[in-house]
Amino acid sequence: MARPSSYDEQLRIRLVAVTADTIARSGTDAVSLRRLAAAAGTSTNAIYALFGSKPGLVAAVVDEGRRSFGAAQAAALDPSRDSREDAIALGHAYRDWALDHPDLYTVMFGGRTVLNDRTAPDADPVPSIAPLVSAVERLVADGVVRGDTVLEVAWTIWSVAHGMVSLEIAEGVPRRAGRRDVYDRALRVMLDGWSAQPARA
Repeated sequence: MARPSSYDEQLRIRLVAVTADTIARSGTDAVSLRRLAAAAGTSTNAIYALFGSKPGLVAAVVDEGRRSFGAAQAAALDPSRDSREDAIALGHAYRDWALDHPDLYTVMFGGRTVLNDRTAPDADPVPSIAPLVSAVERLVADGVVRGDTVLEVAWTIWSVAHGMVSLEIAEGVPRRAGRRDVYDRALRVMLDGWSAQPARA
């Protein structure tokens, strides 16, 4: 049986957004297909037609977060730019994406879905950090930082970015220009700290 034409991409996007909002607020246990359908102005039949099941819908939210976040990170890199400034730009792209997509950010990084969540058994909520690793590899190659391993440096960059952004989102206040400046300084101070690290014997 053919899928009704009203079950289009716009409806799919709306259902993913409504589900992301629900998961961000209350976790996957709060996902009710009937309530989600009502919030999106459709029926549960549409959810089954578009996603197959509740796990399929949750997985679609996680997949959208991974896709959107990964695309934003990849687009932020510019090989022609100074490696230090490229890393800083990547950090700002992390914050910008998170503030533009707070629900997806919370789904991805706020512990609202987990690897073994029974509602999304095949969904990995942790996005790729390949762009960050690539940026750190350039920093190490250019002698900007002296980390013992690329992953060690990448982990600290991600930790600082994640901590500051998560606190900003948790406050639920509009973004402020001053916070961007503080965030920028934090990223630069962290890179300065790595550049001063002596190599281990």
